[in-house]
Amino acid sequence: MDAYYYFGEEHPELSLQDAARRMIDFVKAIANYARVFKGKSDFIIVAQNASGIIEDVENDEYAQGYLDTIDGIGTEDTFFRGKADQDNPYNPDYYVLNQLNKFSERGKKVLAIDYIRQPIKVETFYTMCIKNGYIPYATIRELDSLITNIHPDTTYRYHTFTQEELTLKAVRIPSRGPKPIPNAGNVRDLAFNKIYYPQGLVLGVARTDSPKAYGWIRIKRGSNAQKFLQHSAPARGFDYIGIKLFVKELRNPRLSKYDNHLVGELLTLRTNIAASDADITPPGFGNLIYDDGDSSNQFNGWSLRQIADYADSALTFWRIFPLEEYIFRYAALMLISLLNLPLFLKFCLKTLQFPYIQKSRAFHKNRSKYPDRSFFFF
Repeated sequence: MDAYYYFGEEHPELSLQDAARRMIDFVKAIANYARVFKGKSDFIIVAQNASGIIEDVENDEYAQGYLDTIDGIGTEDTFFRGKADQDNPYNPDYYVLNQLNKFSERGKKVLAIDYIRQPIKVETFYTMCIKNGYIPYATIRELDSLITNIHPDTTYRYHTFTQEELTLKAVRIPSRGPKPIPNAGNVRDLAFNKIYYPQGLVLGVARTDSPKAYGWIRIKRGSNAQKFLQHSAPARGFDYIGIKLFVKELRNPRLSKYDNHLVGELLTLRTNIAASDADITPPGFGNLIYDDGDSSNQFNGWSLRQIADYADSALTFWRIFPLEEYIFRYAALMLISLLNLPLFLKFCLKTLQFPYIQKSRAFHKNRSKYPDRSFFFF
């Protein structure tokens, strides 16, 4: 099916729109021959790939005619994509997923095939397919064997690590002899090596164009992250370091240099997401959707990755964020809650209330006068 794209893109004498229309006409001709001319009214047509054809045809009538003709669509490498033939990392094709949902909404079967055999990836794949209403099949690229997969539990749990656990020193794994059990420190260091090396992890937004106005933190290695945990000071933006304004990049700080509960939880969340992205822990953690059942909570419907991005912005752009909307309260609360509870694909957390007060410049210069005032008390 997706051959139309080759002719539309590689041959300038034939536009992509015209190539898509010709392919749809071809499919409709096959259907007409089988169902009408041969009298096989129950003849089934399942397109293989080319989910974008209904958009590339640029004609609603053609797109609807195509959807009326076919019974379903098969799709490959939708959730686990990469250069390898087998067991690529979790890397959803969101454009394809959006197109496939249009087929599902019109009652068409979506047959999803990903070429994975690692059990945790198979389980993730089946979970995501069931969530989207697809019919999943995990197999090998050669397609020369019938693979039987055990239907997984659709309630998918993730193991995460807290600030305290990530302060552990990694266990040395010898190349020979008995291997000790790795700990959270090993997960931390490996996640940094695979995902954040060599640039490092940035907390906040790196405004290199305005270093005299904004601040951010860069953690180069897992060992640096270990020395920057466990935070306990009140959650706040990147406003001050001591009595000085927090501006430009703060690289590999020690906890004694800067302590901020929100930063500690954000660093921990980012490390957990990186471990998942690197396939050290189950993939897909960063794409979990937050939902506490409160329709007024602006974070409902956001992925953990989006919440982390929002926290980054709140830290660096603390001057312009509307604190009256409890930006730091919700951000810190969710980050802490997420990392201390079992997580589900769709989960619910009870929102707690914490005292709130806006810190002024005068407060920062005279902290000793206001010992009981802070954003949160944890």
